[in-house]
Amino acid sequence: MIVRMIVRMTTRTPEQEAVVEHFRSGEGDALVTARAGTGKTSTIIWGVQVRPARTDATLCAFNKRIATELVERTKGMPGVSALTLHGIGLRTVNRLKRVEPDRNREIRLARELIGDQEPKDMLTAIARIANAGKEVAPDDAIAGNLDALERVALDLGLLPAEDDMPPGWHTGRIMAGVKRVIERSVDVSHDRSVSFADMLFVPLAQRLRPAPSDLVVVDEAQDMNLAQLRLAVRVRRAGGRIVVVGDDRQAIYAFRGAAPGALARVRDGLGAIEHRLTVTHRCAARIVAEAARIVPDFTAAPGAPEGIVRNAMESELVAGAEEGDFVLSRVNADLARVCLALLRAGKRARVVGKDIAAGLIKTIRRLSMGTDDLLELFRRLSAWRDREVSRALARGAEQAAQMATDTVDTIAAISEDANSVRDLIARIEDLFAESDGRDVIYCSTVHKAKGLEANRVWMLVETFERTRPKTDLAAVEESNLRYVAITRARRELVYVYPDKETR
Repeated sequence: MIVRMIVRMTTRTPEQEAVVEHFRSGEGDALVTARAGTGKTSTIIWGVQVRPARTDATLCAFNKRIATELVERTKGMPGVSALTLHGIGLRTVNRLKRVEPDRNREIRLARELIGDQEPKDMLTAIARIANAGKEVAPDDAIAGNLDALERVALDLGLLPAEDDMPPGWHTGRIMAGVKRVIERSVDVSHDRSVSFADMLFVPLAQRLRPAPSDLVVVDEAQDMNLAQLRLAVRVRRAGGRIVVVGDDRQAIYAFRGAAPGALARVRDGLGAIEHRLTVTHRCAARIVAEAARIVPDFTAAPGAPEGIVRNAMESELVAGAEEGDFVLSRVNADLARVCLALLRAGKRARVVGKDIAAGLIKTIRRLSMGTDDLLELFRRLSAWRDREVSRALARGAEQAAQMATDTVDTIAAISEDANSVRDLIARIEDLFAESDGRDVIYCSTVHKAKGLEANRVWMLVETFERTRPKTDLAAVEESNLRYVAITRARRELVYVYPDKETR
């Protein structure tokens, strides 16, 4: 099991002192841009401790893992609460009407409103677009702006190509269904339930006010979608303050709906004072120098160890990797191949991501229906990949095209020496299984490794060089991925290149 190392700092840098003083002064909103490993959580805790007397504080977390850490570190502080923004939203809705979470609410409403007899793929598309619209473009979802919601669907690769739709279906019909589902979603008294997206959207759509707080701190804001940011601002009591914390260069979730340029937009919208934390206490000096090529305002702490940055071939990785090391890649296919090589070498290794395994198995089962023959499965997978890539590129959804290709490549890598579809599924379940509590070599995409760190990181360089971004925003996100990968390493960073045989 991966455990994130939590460093509780005891001394402050001048940058941290400036942030803490802002908390103490009780004046104005602030944006804290905190680079990787710069002690942002310790700084937040120090700041909350010195806030003006008789003021309460709410710490808004991006996910449960961060919320759990904040709860632990604020234990015993009177007037301080820490929870996810989805948790805040659910509490807010429950004040209006007691509801139960239902992750399938959108698809259930689509069946009710459009008809359970309609094609499953079309109902699923309606549900997914409605869900994304509520999170990514809540203002447009509330206004029923179908043109804007259609753009969201295209950007996230959720809108099927018209050529692939069943008779009688077209983009206009799908978007009309999306509007109906969103409108019904707002009425929680209808079924007394909320989806994950509704926890954020319903308070916004119904203009509900969360329990107010004098001081609101928003952590990991660069990963948040627009609905989360909108709700966070609503938590602030009239006359209160908000401090938004994040790292714009760790923004790597645009494909999942994170608001592009979120930190700058929050700063400008609030007229916030900006503070910066740039001195890392995680990475050795040579690793910092590598990251600084991408993010220049990133510096090593005084007295940081020199560290190691070196190159290696993939065969050296297999021979030299040890339990507790990270192997990082841009895509899953190379991770699967390397992990299998490590297992054959007698190493304990796993690919991180049970959800990835579930997605692979779901695709295999759907496309292998009626056969256990691997050759037939790969004929169908090849046709599916070509179709998905063509559809994605036709609507400009390059990320969706990459995901379809990586899915097939990953299955192909795992299928080596497999004898049947059932054998292949069993291999996937084993490869992605959680460790039994002992350390393993963790093979992970950069997205899965975010927020984690290891003494030694092996970085599969070639996987970061295959993507050719077509927009400035995509180019920034690709460089962000490299920065995040590099800064997972505490003491040693190894750039890994394929052996000739691997090529």
